[in-house]
Amino acid sequence: MSARDELCNMIQGGLNNGVADYIADALISQGWRKPEQITTIEQLDALPVGSIVRGTHKKRGGVSIKEDGESSRPWASDGSRYAESSADVLNRLIAPEVIYTPGA
Repeated sequence: MSARDELCNMIQGGLNNGVADYIADALISQGWRKPEQITTIEQLDALPVGSIVRGTHKKRGGVSIKEDGESSRPWASDGSRYAESSADVLNRLIAPEVIYTPGA
């Protein structure tokens, strides 16, 4: 099942197919995409600058944005004034997902 079909199924509850399809297409055209689970440092390193990941951290949400493509510590994280490496992000966040990728 495609990400679009999954989105239609989430929207569908009580709507006819035409409406769910229209809403799904509108969301996709505005940049929605199915969150991608991150399991390796290499996946984080490969993300472009501006990407945003979220996960759980100490019983609350945690968000990190990739601000620099050249640095060994390219990630800025909520609640921290220090930049983080991809390994730091992967160790800090439980089940991180990509929720935004520029140009995707």
